[in-house]
This record gives sequence, structure tokens and C-alpha cells, in this order.
Amino acid sequence: MDPEESARRFAEAAELESALLPRIQKDTLAELVKQLEIAERAILDALQSSTSVSAQLRLRQMRDEVEQALEDFRQAAASSTTAGAQQAWDAGIRSIVAPFDAAGVSILGPQIDAGALMATQRFLTNRIGDISLRALNQLNGALVQNIIGSSPLSDTITLVQRILGGAPRARAMTVAYTEIGRAHSISQNESLQQAGHVVPNVHKRWLKSGKLHPRAAHVHAHNQIRRYDEAYVVGGENLMFPRDPDGSAENTINCGCFSIPVVDGSSFGASTIRIGPNGGVRKVVLPR
Repeated sequence: MDPEESARRFAEAAELESALLPRIQKDTLAELVKQLEIAERAILDALQSSTSVSAQLRLRQMRDEVEQALEDFRQAAASSTTAGAQQAWDAGIRSIVAPFDAAGVSILGPQIDAGALMATQRFLTNRIGDISLRALNQLNGALVQNIIGSSPLSDTITLVQRILGGAPRARAMTVAYTEIGRAHSISQNESLQQAGHVVPNVHKRWLKSGKLHPRAAHVHAHNQIRRYDEAYVVGGENLMFPRDPDGSAENTINCGCFSIPVVDGSSFGASTIRIGPNGGVRKVVLPR
């Protein structure tokens, strides 16, 4: 294959694969919202159901129903987020393999230790459990106020909606978005390290997210190019990839940036990336 054609196909495949992670994150977050809404409906149904039993028994029944609703949420949310992490992990590997395949270069499908993936999945499961428990404690307080008559049903319903639509939802969304993205970045980086030992002069390029209000440091890092085994410099920190666990929380949580592989001749918008034979020269050649 002609070198220019090979580089063009490589760049196209790299850009195409970078679009997969946002879809995985979007689908997972949508499932989280869906499961929270199911829990909310179950709890509101329990609140509004009429009963002639004593206040003490009614409180016990409502607590049981709320606990069951949140346990159902915990299980469904843990399942969807760990599945999302697996999909992101696989997509991270493919984001390196696919461009080389498109360019006609086989890097033999990297075999990566999945220990980091399993750690991420455990973290997600534990954090979802913590979030559910905190919500349960808040909801139990709201139930007591309603049962003893200090809070009317309408106010209790509003409080339940506020509890489930507030901090628990925000925490769950942040944890899922960040950790799924981190799983992708880790497997991508491990794959890139293996590719770099097979193919000469492999580099990587930082791309900012499409968020409306991205962090200034991440915008400044946009289009930064580094050798595959070198760190990016983002906000004064050395990050091997977006959401690098060695980075600060301020620089990694909710980060939506990407890292994509580049080789000599890769497209750079309307320009072309040129890498010197020793890998020490990186420049962008504007089109004539």
C-alpha cells in the first residue's frame, strides 16, 4: 500500500474509533437514569398507597419497599456500569488495533492484563453501593417525617424526588462517566505501548472534548503530540493519557478528552503530521 494512502487510512480509522467511547458512556448514563426513575416510581407508589395499619407498621412496610427499590437500582446500576467498563476496555484496545489494521500493519491484537479492568469494575460496584446506601438513609429520614405527621405527603414526595434527582444521581453519573472513560484510556495506552515496540515512530495526540465548558488546561493541551511512551503535559501535570489515575482529581474527573495514535503522514485537520526518522522531530505541514 502506498505510504500516503496507508497514513490516510490509519488516521481515518483512528478518528472513527474515537467516536465509540462517547456512545458507550451515553448509553450507560441513560441506563443509570432509567434505573433511578424506576426506583423513584416504586418509592412514590409506596408512599401514596393507602393503608389502615398502625404508623409503626406502615413505616416498616415503607422502609422495606424503599430498601428493595434501591437494592434493585444498585444491582441494575452495577451491572450496567461494569458492562460499560468492559465495552470501553475493548474499545480502547480496538482504537489502537483498528488504525494499524486499516494501514495494513498487523500488531497481532495486543493481549493485555485485565487486572485494571477488574479493579475499575469493583470500584464502580462499590461506589454505586455507597451511593445507594446514602440515598436510603436520606429517604428513611423523609419517611419518618411523613409518618409522624410533621411533613405532608406532597412535601415528602417532593423531597423524595429531590433526593433521587440530586446528589445520588450526580454522583452516579460522574463515577460512571469517569471510570468508563478511564477503562478505555488504560487499555488504549497499554495497547499503544505494545504497538510502539513493534512499529517505529508511533506517537499520540491529545484531543479536547466537545463539551460546552471544557477545562482551560485541556483546551490548551488540544493537539499536543507526544511519543507513545511520553507523557502529555496538561495543567502542569504529566499525564500519560486522559483520566490518568496518577493525575489529580481536578485534572481527571469528568474529563471527556481523547488520545489517538498518530504516525508519520497522519492527517491533522487540513494538515499533515510529519515525524522525523529518529522520532524526535514533530511538525505539522500545512497543505499547499
